[in-house]
Amino acid sequence: MQTSQGKLPWWQLTLFGVGCTIGTVFFLGSSIAIHKSGFWILFIFILAALATLFVYVALAQMTVQHPHKGSFRTYAQQAYGRSAGFSVGWMYWFSEMLIMGSTLTALGIFTQFWLPAIPLCLLAVGYTVLALFVVIRGSNGINKVENLLAIVKIAAVLMFILVAGFAFIKGTGGVMPIHSSAAKWFDSGWLGAWKGLLYAFYAFGGIEVMGFMAVDLREQAVR
Repeated sequence: MQTSQGKLPWWQLTLFGVGCTIGTVFFLGSSIAIHKSGFWILFIFILAALATLFVYVALAQMTVQHPHKGSFRTYAQQAYGRSAGFSVGWMYWFSEMLIMGSTLTALGIFTQFWLPAIPLCLLAVGYTVLALFVVIRGSNGINKVENLLAIVKIAAVLMFILVAGFAFIKGTGGVMPIHSSAAKWFDSGWLGAWKGLLYAFYAFGGIEVMGFMAVDLREQAVR
C-alpha cells in the first residue's frame, strides 16, 4: 500500500465538485422542467440523483484502484479497447462544448434581469472573456473562484428551499396556496415526466470533474 501525495485537500475537491454540479440547470433549467413536468420533477430529480450516486460510487472505486488522469475515458479504454476510449473522450468534449454554450447563455439571461438593455450576445461574450481570464491565471485561480462560487451556490439553493417551503405552507399570496392545486400539477402525466427527465440528469452534469481531479488529492490510498 502506497500513498500518492497531491496538492488538493479533500474539502477543496468537494467544493469544486459541488460548484461544477450546481449550475445552469439548477437555477434556470429547473424552472423549464417544472413547467413541463409539474410536481413529477421532484421524483425525477430523486431518480437522477440516485442514478448519479450509483455511477459515481463505481467511478470512485475505480479511481482508488487505478488512479489515472483520464478517469472514465481511460477506464473505458482499458475495459473495451482504444476505440471505446477514443469515442468516450470525444463525446465528453462535445458535450462540454454544448454545456459551456448553454451556461454562458444562461448567465446572460440572468444578467438581463438587471441590465435588460444589453444584448444577450454581448453578455455571453463578456462572460466568456471573464472565464478565459480565470483559466489563464492557472489552476490556483480556478480553484479559488470555484470554491467561492460553490459556497454562494449552496447558500442560494438553501434559500430557495426555505422560500419554497414557506410558499408551500403559507401560500403565495394568490387565489390559493400551492398545495391546494397539487392535482393540477400532476396533470402533465408520464409524457411531462419524460420531458423533465433530460433536465434532471443534465442537472448533475459536472460531477465527473471530481473523477478527473481525484488523482490530485493530498492523501490518497493506492494499491
